Amino acid sequence: MYYFYNSPSVTTGKSEPNNLYYGNEDTSDQEITHTFTVGNFGPSPAKLVVTFLLPIVDKEANLFKVLSVKGLLNGHSISCSQKYRNNERGHRPENFLVEYVNKSVILDCSDNDSACVEISCDGGYLYRSSETATFDIKINADLKSLGSRYKSEQFKDSIIYVSSAFLNNSTTRIENYASTLIFSASKNSVPLWIYIVGALIGCLLLLLVIFLLYKCHFFDRVYKEKLNDERLMGQGVETKDPGIDNPNDNVYSE
Repeated sequence: MYYFYNSPSVTTGKSEPNNLYYGNEDTSDQEITHTFTVGNFGPSPAKLVVTFLLPIVDKEANLFKVLSVKGLLNGHSISCSQKYRNNERGHRPENFLVEYVNKSVILDCSDNDSACVEISCDGGYLYRSSETATFDIKINADLKSLGSRYKSEQFKDSIIYVSSAFLNNSTTRIENYASTLIFSASKNSVPLWIYIVGALIGCLLLLLVIFLLYKCHFFDRVYKEKLNDERLMGQGVETKDPGIDNPNDNVYSE
């Protein structure tokens, strides 16, 4: 849950379940519930007018469909209305883990091109500091269609579905979100060109090492004999240079 303490009103958001999987042949529709809680933490009454933004991706495909919105304050229902978004925009959350963001398709309402549903709820006022209002938004996720739509995304193996909730007081807009991680059940295969490039780079490195050893005369017999002589001298063995006293001798003597 996430709290904003700079206002008399506080919004928290959570998702149930937190994680889902798409991409299996047996994958079916799955219901997601995003719950938001609004409370009054100030000395004065707080107006309870909350707006929710939920991405649906495509109006025709029904990848995500809002099933119901239920708001409660002191046991009484809160009136809510639903429409397609006009001008409202949500802010993309900044506290996602980097490993998720880099490998995920993020579905939210942070830009005007996203198809989103806007839900407005008016619950009157929160008069006491102990009062809280809860909003349960049920969403149907078509996981099979999600797998078909995003299977071509290279290096993306999850989807982050983000709903936003915000309210305005006299000076500021307070916003929070709930998110659901939807993981791919089937990993994307590594493209063939990556294996080919890796093999070529390995061969080039091997050729470079061989060339450097050749330039250092590593493969010359004379240098190998000199190295052997130096090893023997280091062990206290004297060597006689063949061809000086007796050209036919190649004898090592202690």
